[in-house]
Amino acid sequence: MNKEYILLDHLRNEKSIVRAEIMSDEMKKEVIQIEMKHLNDVPPLINVGLDEALKKDETIIVIKDDAISPENKEYKPQKILVNESKKIIGKEVNSENELKLLKKEADIEFISDNFIIYTKLNKPNEKKFFIIPGTSINYITMNLDEYDDDLIVALPSSDNHKLIREWFKIDDNKSYIPYLIGFNR
Repeated sequence: MNKEYILLDHLRNEKSIVRAEIMSDEMKKEVIQIEMKHLNDVPPLINVGLDEALKKDETIIVIKDDAISPENKEYKPQKILVNESKKIIGKEVNSENELKLLKKEADIEFISDNFIIYTKLNKPNEKKFFIIPGTSINYITMNLDEYDDDLIVALPSSDNHKLIREWFKIDDNKSYIPYLIGFNR
């Protein structure tokens, strides 16, 4: 059996997966066009994980019901803020323990409940970029661990969430989260 069918079969048999389909080239183009608009954000948002997933031979769209099986936060990709020199000057923090420790640090500023800026590295006039990396398949399911080296999981932007829900006529249920899984044949 082809790898894509093995992956689809595994995903479709997961209790929390609402839908899993191979993306067409046309779908990929639409997703890229929407993500490109975020380059005009201030600061620009670059979804590196999505780019990596779409560059693989195939990409699967997965719609997962996080109410049935919540994301594995240990593998959640952390949004980072980098400067022109590609130094990390801020990051999203998902660990409660790490957040508690960081709140005691003098050189850290919280710009939201779980996003920090390293104040000594943050220069006011320097160009900045938000980066969203890809992550492991273990973020969605632990049942495909054997393929983890080849798979890249990406979180599309909220604009693409809407588009993907429209494609598959999925209700605007907040617990239904779309992911892209890129892999090579």
